Amino acid sequence: MYTQDNEDKTAQEKILRVTIELIDEGKGSTLTVRQIATLAGVNVGAINYYFGSKDELINIASRRILQRVNESFLLLDDTSLPPLVRLENFFIDFIGKMLHCHKSFVHQVFKNENGSNKRVFSGKREIASYIMESGFDKIKATIIELTGDSDDSRTQMLSLQVFSAIIMPNIMMSHAQMSTEKKLPPIEEQVSSILNRMFR
Repeated sequence: MYTQDNEDKTAQEKILRVTIELIDEGKGSTLTVRQIATLAGVNVGAINYYFGSKDELINIASRRILQRVNESFLLLDDTSLPPLVRLENFFIDFIGKMLHCHKSFVHQVFKNENGSNKRVFSGKREIASYIMESGFDKIKATIIELTGDSDDSRTQMLSLQVFSAIIMPNIMMSHAQMSTEKKLPPIEEQVSSILNRMFR
């Protein structure tokens, strides 16, 4: 039996799906309530009814995107593979999802914190906290397995160094929209080179 609850959930999901698609298309900073409502096939008031405000809707949609990206951390759980291979698989998958599938989303969350455009997160600290809570300890545990060093402060520092060395150049180049002659090497090559230098 189709109930009002079913209808509400369907409308909510339509609004959320449309918002995610628009963020993926690079329109996160220019979204209007009317635009979302029209594409979702709902009235304008439905946005506030289901989500409270447009900003809260964008926050929820953005977290849904990050949840998808952070599924990459599950690759670190495959203990049938050597730890170095798991790290390589994780970083390749993580960067691929973050920059290829959701390139415009990366631009949106890393906007200037003092700029006039609203960002989907309140700041870079919130993004970092989200990633840390989502599975950063798995990177650390894999590095402990790889190096045999269980000293907490050393492995924490090494984990941050590895993560930063691989992730930050890609985010910076993507955000800066560098010219084609200044492209980074393929992700696979970057990851292999950095991990081999640090762990072999």
